[in-house]
Amino acid sequence: MRQQRAVRTRWTLVAAAAEVFDRDGYEGASLARVAQAADTSLGALTFHFASKEDLARTVGEQGVSTTRAALTGLPAHPASSMDWLASFTLALTGLLDHDPTVRAAARLTRELLWTPPNWYSAWQPALRDRLASVCPAELPPGADPSTLTALAAHLIAGSETCARQRAYHPEADEQGCGGSTEDVSRILQLVLDSGPLTEGAHPTGVPVRNR
Repeated sequence: MRQQRAVRTRWTLVAAAAEVFDRDGYEGASLARVAQAADTSLGALTFHFASKEDLARTVGEQGVSTTRAALTGLPAHPASSMDWLASFTLALTGLLDHDPTVRAAARLTRELLWTPPNWYSAWQPALRDRLASVCPAELPPGADPSTLTALAAHLIAGSETCARQRAYHPEADEQGCGGSTEDVSRILQLVLDSGPLTEGAHPTGVPVRNR
């Protein structure tokens, strides 16, 4: 019974820490703030985690584990490589939209470059390797693996930022933050169904597409 209670307390602390790290970042977080968010004492927190770095590492590991588990659950044989790309991207943006532990892992990776775990290593290699092996005939007109990799990475990064805004600033949607899984799905459909920009189109001008 005591062991079960200790496990529950630990997970409560990790969940509270995830929200604090997600919202405030590593520098803005403190053990006292995490203890308050978990509705427990600072002594109970330090019994489980000796330092803020130790707590951040645990949150990061949980976020990485959750991310890898979600990607493992993707269909092994999708209808096409572009279907796989869409499913992969939407799986990650969905996690970022709903799981503060995953968002915290992403933020901590950027802010603590000197310490593992690395959230990006949980998905970037798989994305690059899969797209690098795609048959050219499967690619949208004018697209190449590196461009599609960049597309997914930018959508995922934008979703993280917007999901954090929506989580802690409800007015974000009213300000047009976007970035929800539904938004990303529409963007992917638009981009993957479109042809290349016409030759000579200026990047700051109005894009005109070949049809």
